[in-house]
Amino acid sequence: AIHWVAGALPVPGNKLDQVQKVTPAGVQLRGGSLVASPDWVQLSPREGHTPAIMFVRVSEAMATSGYGTHRATIVVDGGQGCINRLQAVNLTVTVFRSRHYLPWVQTP
Repeated sequence: AIHWVAGALPVPGNKLDQVQKVTPAGVQLRGGSLVASPDWVQLSPREGHTPAIMFVRVSEAMATSGYGTHRATIVVDGGQGCINRLQAVNLTVTVFRSRHYLPWVQTP
């Protein structure tokens, strides 16, 4: 089994060349800076052993206040000694404004 840790970068696109490792606190970039996952991306579980299923949930608060397109990169780190240690998946979520219409009743 492979022990893996997952995190998300608040930037779109495959940024694996900038990632050193993923920790439970966030994604550590080359140069030492630690980037926390965006508030609107919730990963569950954030770490585990293979085989496993990880769920990605979008914050409910974004549905009312975050209109527009939001992008992030989910990074999974298999740890040292793992072939192809870092893997990434691009995440794009578009929240549309809902339109509410009043019912229209016409009588003759």
